[in-house]
Amino acid sequence: MHYFISDACVAKLSLGRRDLDCELLVSTLSSGQVATSLVYVRCVIEVASRIFKVNLVCLPLEGLDVILGMDWLSNNHIMIDYGRRSLVFPEPTGLHLISTQEVLKELQGEATCFMVVAKPEKKSD
Repeated sequence: MHYFISDACVAKLSLGRRDLDCELLVSTLSSGQVATSLVYVRCVIEVASRIFKVNLVCLPLEGLDVILGMDWLSNNHIMIDYGRRSLVFPEPTGLHLISTQEVLKELQGEATCFMVVAKPEKKSD
């Protein structure tokens, strides 16, 4: 459940980095096992004209800038059309429901949020 950015891509961009509280050991095909403790928090990336914020762990990747992975696709309800070699994004619905934890993260990033709180009502027989 981690997303990665290459050292070369980090060198091109001015990103706010943070140290992880621990060292992360990642197995890669090109470099074998690599240890890292650097993460770039809430990086804004654009995919197919859509904006996403992700935390990217820095790795010495060769020939790749960013790896998002299958969990990123499923969390954002994005499908792969293998026949067309493209990504299929869901149609925007206008409303986006998020958890309380996600609201707190957005507010820490100085986002403006509008919130509607819904509480289920118990009906008696």
